[in-house]
Amino acid sequence: MSRPKKATWWKMFAHQRAAIESVSDKSAGEGLKAAFRYFDGEDVSAESMTTQAFTVFCVIRPYIDEARQDYERAVEIGRKGAERRWEKDSPPIAPHSPPIGCLREAEAEAEAEAEAEAEEESEAAKRPARSPFPPPGVGHLEPTGFGPELSVAFDEWLRYKQERREAYKPTGLKALISHVRNQAEIYGEKAVADCIRLSMSNGWKGIVFDRLEKAKARPYPSGQKRKKTWADLAREMREKQDDN
Repeated sequence: MSRPKKATWWKMFAHQRAAIESVSDKSAGEGLKAAFRYFDGEDVSAESMTTQAFTVFCVIRPYIDEARQDYERAVEIGRKGAERRWEKDSPPIAPHSPPIGCLREAEAEAEAEAEAEAEEESEAAKRPARSPFPPPGVGHLEPTGFGPELSVAFDEWLRYKQERREAYKPTGLKALISHVRNQAEIYGEKAVADCIRLSMSNGWKGIVFDRLEKAKARPYPSGQKRKKTWADLAREMREKQDDN
């Protein structure tokens, strides 16, 4: 059987459960189906599903991208190994060379060793690099208190910064969490999550929080009020506790 021409699996982690459990079973199923379509190379857009389903999809998508990158690295390692084994400029067989059968056996042994080496390199590429920083979604310096959508966007931002080799140090990460929480209390979690994704899509080094102030300047349609966010509810609870 020929080897599949694409990755055949992706990773799931226990920390993803919280975001998935926060939505209905219908939305979770819809988000999972969207993840499979994305894995198979089909187009997936936020407009094609509900907000809750898109949250589930965003929780899974980074690990699908990682599986694809791992597979491509493994293929490239195998290709380079094959080029080393079948070098076109190999010297011709000398007049007193061993019999062809011995050469074929030696070539087979060398090929087996090269394949074992390529497989070991492939497995090493699959293992995540050791990092002093916590993986996305777990091990933050302090509880973020973010709702599902902002939590997903914040984890995506941390992965984005790690891929750019600009990962946060503990003090910077703690300050970022505090600043994002403050911005969410002012502008709402959805606005901050959208701002984070806008910053990533444009390849910016930092989160453009000044865009939130510009967006706030645009008034809501007549008679429409902003819906309360997770941050709003958390702030109200803290205020009630202070009053008591």
